[in-house]
Amino acid sequence: MDEVNGTVAPGFERVREVFEANFTVGGDVGAACTVWVGGHEVVDLVGGLVSPASDEPYTRRALQMVASATNGAMAICALRLVERGELDLDAPVATYWPEFAAAGKAEVPVRWLLTHQAGLPHVDPVIAMDDVYRWTPMVEALAAQAPVWEPGTRTATTLIYGWLVGEVLARVTGLNRASSCARRSRSRSASTCTSACRSPKWTVWRHWCWRRRPRRARRRTRWPR
Repeated sequence: MDEVNGTVAPGFERVREVFEANFTVGGDVGAACTVWVGGHEVVDLVGGLVSPASDEPYTRRALQMVASATNGAMAICALRLVERGELDLDAPVATYWPEFAAAGKAEVPVRWLLTHQAGLPHVDPVIAMDDVYRWTPMVEALAAQAPVWEPGTRTATTLIYGWLVGEVLARVTGLNRASSCARRSRSRSASTCTSACRSPKWTVWRHWCWRRRPRRARRRTRWPR
């Protein structure tokens, strides 16, 4: 295993042990981990290689694809609406998004969108990337699609969580995804939700990180264009 570099604050030594185990046991190739608590950096670790076929070390400036990074932020937006009594997790999605009732989905509750149980782990039609950015073609395809399995019987991570939950937010508030979150969230999570609701979700990870990181740490960050 390549050497793991970095520091951990007292009380966070276990994080380093688990991080190192990801290489020796978990088969990790290259990784970095930074944790901030109360405005202070308590974990800053990096190790491994950029790829199995490379001798180039994985550094703090290595670019890394991430997935599902903003699911939690999107869920916060939905739960804020629940707190205000504007969204019922046990109501059918079709209550707010009538087109979603197609293809046997009339009784699927909002809760199952949040818990990955709606039977829609992906979108069946081939969607051009231009249409992915336009949002509407994606949600129209999902509304028309039949579940891959019987809703409520399985749980599986989806790649279209943002579109499913985001369209419900838009229907409830009458706003687009970003505006809905920004106006409905009146806490520190507001900027997080605003970024998370833009599509597709992987393109907004750098915005989400930027707004959440302590100001003094932003100077070191170079985001991919």
